[in-house]
Amino acid sequence: MANNPAEPLWLTLHDIEDLISVLKEKHPQQPVHFGLGGKGKILSALDRPRNTWLHEGEMNLINLAALYIHAIGKTHALLDGNKRLAFLSGSVFLNRNFVRLVEPRDGFLGELVIALMANEMSLQDFQAILAQHADEI
Repeated sequence: MANNPAEPLWLTLHDIEDLISVLKEKHPQQPVHFGLGGKGKILSALDRPRNTWLHEGEMNLINLAALYIHAIGKTHALLDGNKRLAFLSGSVFLNRNFVRLVEPRDGFLGELVIALMANEMSLQDFQAILAQHADEI
Protein backbone atom coordinates (compact mmCIF):
# COMPACT_ATOMS: atom_id res chain seq x y z
CA MET A 1 0.00 0.00 0.00
CA ALA A 2 2.47 2.65 1.11
CA ASN A 3 5.32 1.71 -1.26
CA ASN A 4 5.49 3.90 -4.33
CA PRO A 5 8.42 4.22 -6.74
CA ALA A 6 7.33 7.72 -7.84
CA GLU A 7 8.74 10.66 -5.93
CA PRO A 8 6.40 11.61 -3.09
CA LEU A 9 4.89 15.06 -2.80
CA TRP A 10 7.07 16.59 -0.08
CA LEU A 11 6.24 19.19 2.53
CA THR A 12 7.67 22.70 2.20
CA LEU A 13 8.39 25.49 4.64
CA HIS A 14 5.26 27.21 3.30
CA ASP A 15 3.21 24.11 4.23
CA ILE A 16 4.65 24.20 7.75
CA GLU A 17 3.86 27.90 8.09
CA ASP A 18 0.27 27.17 7.00
CA LEU A 19 0.02 24.40 9.61
CA ILE A 20 1.38 26.76 12.27
CA SER A 21 -1.39 29.22 11.33
CA VAL A 22 -3.97 26.47 11.81
CA LEU A 23 -2.49 25.61 15.21
CA LYS A 24 -2.55 29.29 16.23
CA GLU A 25 -6.24 29.49 15.35
CA LYS A 26 -7.05 26.31 17.29
CA HIS A 27 -4.87 27.21 20.29
CA PRO A 28 -4.79 31.04 20.49
CA GLN A 29 -3.67 31.02 24.14
CA GLN A 30 -0.46 29.10 23.37
CA PRO A 31 2.76 30.50 21.84
CA VAL A 32 2.65 28.48 18.62
CA HIS A 33 5.36 30.28 16.68
CA PHE A 34 8.99 29.80 15.77
CA GLY A 35 11.57 30.09 18.52
CA LEU A 36 15.19 31.12 18.04
CA GLY A 37 16.50 29.44 14.89
CA GLY A 38 13.16 27.72 14.41
CA LYS A 39 12.90 28.11 10.63
CA GLY A 40 16.36 26.66 10.14
CA LYS A 41 15.48 23.74 12.42
CA ILE A 42 12.29 23.10 10.45
CA LEU A 43 14.14 23.23 7.13
CA SER A 44 16.58 20.65 8.45
CA ALA A 45 13.72 18.44 9.66
CA LEU A 46 11.98 18.74 6.29
CA ASP A 47 15.11 17.41 4.58
CA ARG A 48 15.30 14.20 6.61
CA PRO A 49 12.58 12.15 4.84
CA ARG A 50 13.59 13.37 1.39
CA ASN A 51 17.26 12.57 2.03
CA THR A 52 16.28 9.14 3.32
CA TRP A 53 14.26 8.59 0.14
CA LEU A 54 17.09 9.84 -2.10
CA HIS A 55 20.10 8.27 -0.42
CA GLU A 56 18.75 5.21 1.36
CA GLY A 57 16.02 4.25 -1.10
CA GLU A 58 13.19 4.36 1.46
CA MET A 59 9.98 4.16 -0.58
CA ASN A 60 7.48 3.42 2.18
CA LEU A 61 5.27 6.48 2.67
CA ILE A 62 4.42 5.49 6.24
CA ASN A 63 8.09 5.33 7.15
CA LEU A 64 8.71 8.68 5.47
CA ALA A 65 5.76 10.24 7.35
CA ALA A 66 7.14 8.84 10.60
CA LEU A 67 10.47 10.48 9.79
CA TYR A 68 8.68 13.81 9.32
CA ILE A 69 6.90 13.37 12.65
CA HIS A 70 10.09 12.40 14.47
CA ALA A 71 12.30 15.07 12.90
CA ILE A 72 9.83 17.94 13.29
CA GLY A 73 8.85 16.93 16.81
CA LYS A 74 12.44 16.60 17.98
CA THR A 75 13.67 19.92 16.54
CA HIS A 76 11.74 21.99 19.08
CA ALA A 77 11.43 24.73 16.47
CA LEU A 78 8.32 26.19 18.11
CA LEU A 79 7.92 27.67 21.57
CA ASP A 80 4.89 25.39 22.02
CA GLY A 81 3.03 22.93 19.82
CA ASN A 82 5.95 20.90 18.45
CA LYS A 83 4.22 17.52 18.82
CA ARG A 84 0.99 18.85 17.31
CA LEU A 85 2.89 20.34 14.37
CA ALA A 86 4.82 17.10 13.93
CA PHE A 87 1.67 14.97 13.82
CA LEU A 88 -0.15 17.38 11.49
CA SER A 89 2.85 17.44 9.18
CA GLY A 90 2.99 13.65 8.94
CA SER A 91 -0.76 13.47 8.34
CA VAL A 92 -0.66 16.14 5.63
CA PHE A 93 2.26 14.39 3.93
CA LEU A 94 0.34 11.11 3.88
CA ASN A 95 -2.89 12.73 2.67
CA ARG A 96 -1.00 14.52 -0.07
CA ASN A 97 0.30 11.12 -1.16
CA PHE A 98 -3.12 9.40 -0.96
CA VAL A 99 -2.78 7.70 2.41
CA ARG A 100 -4.83 8.49 5.51
CA LEU A 101 -4.40 7.56 9.13
CA VAL A 102 -7.35 5.99 10.92
CA GLU A 103 -7.55 6.21 14.71
CA PRO A 104 -9.13 3.26 16.48
CA ARG A 105 -10.16 5.73 19.21
CA ASP A 106 -9.80 9.45 19.85
CA GLY A 107 -6.31 10.43 20.93
CA PHE A 108 -4.68 7.11 20.01
CA LEU A 109 -2.24 8.52 17.45
CA GLY A 110 -1.50 11.53 19.64
CA GLU A 111 -0.50 9.18 22.44
CA LEU A 112 1.89 7.43 20.06
CA VAL A 113 3.51 10.73 19.09
CA ILE A 114 3.93 11.64 22.76
CA ALA A 115 5.56 8.25 23.43
CA LEU A 116 7.87 8.67 20.43
CA MET A 117 8.93 12.16 21.50
CA ALA A 118 9.55 10.95 25.07
CA ASN A 119 11.77 8.12 23.74
CA GLU A 120 9.34 5.58 25.19
CA MET A 121 8.91 4.06 21.72
CA SER A 122 11.41 3.44 18.96
CA LEU A 123 10.99 4.99 15.55
CA GLN A 124 10.69 1.49 14.08
CA ASP A 125 7.87 0.57 16.47
CA PHE A 126 6.14 3.87 15.71
CA GLN A 127 6.40 3.17 11.98
CA ALA A 128 4.95 -0.32 12.42
CA ILE A 129 1.98 0.93 14.43
CA LEU A 130 1.31 3.76 11.95
CA ALA A 131 1.28 1.20 9.14
CA GLN A 132 -1.45 -0.74 10.96
CA HIS A 133 -3.62 2.38 11.02
CA ALA A 134 -3.17 3.64 7.47
CA ASP A 135 -5.40 3.24 4.41
CA GLU A 136 -5.04 4.30 0.81
CA ILE A 137 -7.47 6.99 -0.33
